[in-house]
Amino acid sequence: MKRFSVWWTLLVLIPLLVTGCANRPGGGQTARTAEMDDTFVDLPSVVLDFNAEGTVADDSAFAWLPGLDGVSLPADIVANMIEANIQHIMVDIHPMGITVLSNGQPLLGSMRYDEATLESASVALAALGDEDGGGMINTVNALLPMVHNLGMGVVARFPVKEGNRAIPLPTPRYTFLSDRALADAARERSTDLPLSVGEDGSLSSSNFLFSMVLGMVPAGVDVALPEDFVQDMGEAGITEISVQTRSLGLTVGINGNSLPLITWNRGELDNFLALAGQIDLWGEIAPNMDPGTIDTIVGTVLPVLLRTNLNIVLEFPEVAA
Repeated sequence: MKRFSVWWTLLVLIPLLVTGCANRPGGGQTARTAEMDDTFVDLPSVVLDFNAEGTVADDSAFAWLPGLDGVSLPADIVANMIEANIQHIMVDIHPMGITVLSNGQPLLGSMRYDEATLESASVALAALGDEDGGGMINTVNALLPMVHNLGMGVVARFPVKEGNRAIPLPTPRYTFLSDRALADAARERSTDLPLSVGEDGSLSSSNFLFSMVLGMVPAGVDVALPEDFVQDMGEAGITEISVQTRSLGLTVGINGNSLPLITWNRGELDNFLALAGQIDLWGEIAPNMDPGTIDTIVGTVLPVLLRTNLNIVLEFPEVAA
């Protein structure tokens, strides 16, 4: 049977052409990889042009897309983007994963998945979806079976500061991680680091690496998880969260079910850390954390963890029935 995309794709394309669109690095991948009798959608990127106030230049044009009507960003974030010469951030969804790019450079948050990973992720997210109250997590979970046949993207574009040269949007040239590379990474030797989580969020372990990392943390910094987070995990029936670090990136698992690989082998982490420093992202994420502590974690603790292939396993206390 000849491959086809459903008729409503044309209805989606018409407003896209009116509101502004751009090529994607993963453009065309969906059409090339879809099975002969599959329904697929392969669209260009929607471009959102933000002004200095943080609103989209003409947000009325996006009223037809759920969630984009009246979209805005804090003006201080946009100001930081302009000052740091971050001209555009692209999110590209393609059959093999999600690629996040800042000024055309890959960022942490980019993912690589395959069919087995998506099935495992669906099981993992099901537990979190119960805590989410049927909200965003369940919506994402419902979309997982379709992502192999979905190609689309969104670009957030920011004003260019006077004196800076305009940086073009990424061209459709991007090399995707192969299945063989993923398999090779999975076979890399690693070190186990089990951590017991107390009901109060405290962390403990007899592993020597944990003691070494604790020794790098500045005095007075409490190494613990929020107590309400521990309680939420227990109520959701989550007894284990794992984090595996490899040369290609990291994988988070929930009760033994893995989420997609978050890649960092192409400079994603370095680019993210540079961006976070340029736009003061740490101030948004952890406003009460001392800058010296952030520098220690980013400059000392994080490199140790990333240079070692680890299997970090957080074991949560079980909630009494």
